[in-house]
Amino acid sequence: MQKNSFLVAFIALLTAVVPAMSQQATSSGTVVPLASISTPAPATSLARVISRNTADIATEINGVVTLVPVLEGQRVSKGDRLFELDCRQNKLTLEQSDLTLKRAMEKVADEKVALDRSNELLKRNAISTVAHDAVQSIFDLAQIDANINKVARDTAMLTVSNCTVIAPFSGVITKIYAAPGGYLTSGALVLRMVETENLEIAAQLTPAEIDLLSVRAI
Repeated sequence: MQKNSFLVAFIALLTAVVPAMSQQATSSGTVVPLASISTPAPATSLARVISRNTADIATEINGVVTLVPVLEGQRVSKGDRLFELDCRQNKLTLEQSDLTLKRAMEKVADEKVALDRSNELLKRNAISTVAHDAVQSIFDLAQIDANINKVARDTAMLTVSNCTVIAPFSGVITKIYAAPGGYLTSGALVLRMVETENLEIAAQLTPAEIDLLSVRAI
């Protein structure tokens, strides 16, 4: 009998508390069934990945192609060798330019000694101004000749460096235009490559899809 009385009292308590809890929840916000909440359906669209950097690699000097160590479709890293030109004649020209510049610099040194001596003689009035000016002119001409030979040597060095062409960035070789044995003139295309580290996605979207993308991004 006591157990039945306790059960009746517990049911009465639930009857009083549950409506109160529902009223409190309703007063703090709107309660709606979860099934009635609609979420946007996933949207799909055709898209393609494109590279933002495509390069046509060309020669900067004339020469015969001796090596193309890459293949179409091959991945390369920045600094990898892409092709080489026959550089034997260019290297001989560089060696000759080095020797010519060395002799020109030695002449400048010799004429500097003569000029210093002429300056001392001029201070002691042991040489005429005309004779001193002649020594000065010889020294100036030696310096001009040395500068000309330095430019020639630097040009020869640049030409030799252009015999080997390296990848300007990491990417994929998509086309090869030249083969070993072929003679190329300056500016001739050798290969094409696309960068693989600077990509973007291109897709055609409707205004509604763009808005949906913006909302999801937020």
